[in-house]
Amino acid sequence: MQGLQETPSDLQRLAQALPGRSYRLTQPYEVAREKLREFASAIGEMDPVFHDPAVAVKCGFRDVVAVPTFPIVITFKVLQQLLADPELVIDLRRVVHGDQKFTALRPLCAGDVLGCSTSVTQVRTFGGSLMVATNSELHPIEDPKTSIVHAEASLLIGAQARI
Repeated sequence: MQGLQETPSDLQRLAQALPGRSYRLTQPYEVAREKLREFASAIGEMDPVFHDPAVAVKCGFRDVVAVPTFPIVITFKVLQQLLADPELVIDLRRVVHGDQKFTALRPLCAGDVLGCSTSVTQVRTFGGSLMVATNSELHPIEDPKTSIVHAEASLLIGAQARI
């Protein structure tokens, strides 16, 4: 589906529709050892605790541990639901990912099975565009009330350029 052109009236509609919206992972996310290794390698993190289970266990972890930014893999799956929400009709060509912050209450390790929920917490007009703030909570699938990683993100949704 083609997005709207985010005119000022489209942005006003989004500003009213976004606050309070919530999204969840549709299926549990299993943190796989190989995914952790691939992500660590992709960002240049070669510390053995992120690659070798024996080293991770020796350092006090259950298994290979996730680098601190790995939760983006999971939270982005939920954020994609917001961006693809047919009720919102957001033109992805006008979206820029802004700030991102993770607060881990415990390390993620290979073998964790997680759920994730994301809520739109704030929408502000910013120079003819919208700044959308989201909060995400990652939790063990068997205990949805226990957050193990809190993530905050912001998106900038721009208006159509006038020439």
